[in-house]
Amino acid sequence: MKQQGPEVRFEHVTKRFGDAAAVAGVDIAIAPGSFVALVGGSGAGKSTLLRMVNRLETPSEGRVLVDGRDVAEGPAPSLRRRIGYVFQSIGLMPHMSVAENIALVPRIAGDPAPDVAALLEMVDLPAALGRRAPDALSGGQRQRVGVARAIATGARLMLLDEPLGALDPVTRDGIGQRYRDLHERLGLTSIMVTHDMAEALLLADRVIVMAKGRVVGDATPAEMLAGKAGPEADALVAVPARQAQAIAALRG
Repeated sequence: MKQQGPEVRFEHVTKRFGDAAAVAGVDIAIAPGSFVALVGGSGAGKSTLLRMVNRLETPSEGRVLVDGRDVAEGPAPSLRRRIGYVFQSIGLMPHMSVAENIALVPRIAGDPAPDVAALLEMVDLPAALGRRAPDALSGGQRQRVGVARAIATGARLMLLDEPLGALDPVTRDGIGQRYRDLHERLGLTSIMVTHDMAEALLLADRVIVMAKGRVVGDATPAEMLAGKAGPEADALVAVPARQAQAIAALRG
């Protein structure tokens, strides 16, 4: 039986910056092995909520649990080595080769060196790219390397913060589908922040809508499309639906 990623639970989680609450009283549980998309407008609290899972932010109130354990327990570096993190700016070390970037976290942790060639193959890149510098790669290739680096530690929980936002539509779609395949193949738990509602509907099992730091919609993609997740979700779903109708009209 394939191993599944951990459960993630937010219990009464609030995060304040001064007098402003970026996240306000969030209570949600993310099932093991699920793929959840966090959507909402700018400033809705999506990235702040995500970053509290690996302690890049700490709750002002409440707690975050991974498989029943409070993430506040133990040293933060140890926690982060168990969680993959992929973000828009990628963050590859420019003075290291692609292979050295992928192997960096296991090396720091004192773990055995990962099979870089196998990891590159998982993200549809040739092993020969491991010898190149990150600056020699395209944006899509660098983002694939970022995914390979995140799974190099054997992490079962993946956090993705607008990972595809800077890419062209064709590359974005290809990497999104490839990541979804990896999610299934490796039995991961994946939480993705995105502004793209179509992307959320096509990739995720569950879509959580945030506004003003609160959860205002929580449903499967099918339920979202059926209008069962509330007005904020309906407004977000209406954008790709309207675009699809306009394209159909252009085709006659």
